[in-house]
Amino acid sequence: MARKNEPKGAPVEETKDQTAEEVKAPDKSPNAVVKAAAGLNVRMGPHKSYPSMGILADGAQVEALELPGGVRVPGWYLVTAPDYTGWVDAEFIALPEAE
Repeated sequence: MARKNEPKGAPVEETKDQTAEEVKAPDKSPNAVVKAAAGLNVRMGPHKSYPSMGILADGAQVEALELPGGVRVPGWYLVTAPDYTGWVDAEFIALPEAE
């Protein structure tokens, strides 16, 4: 039988999961469209070496998220869609033109 070395009632320090907080989907409408006839991989990180979580269909509407501190990752967007929040190749995303 395994024993715990901590005394009963020992205080437990809670920590905040910063990563989950940063990629939480905002309550905004989509502002970008997928332009990839064969679909677009949504990846776990901003590089083709990261695993794909799924595929967004051509014409799917997504929300391009702003990264903390105005950080930019050239060639990649962090997006959220109904089924995914992840990284996509910027070459296959159409953003609205600035007014």
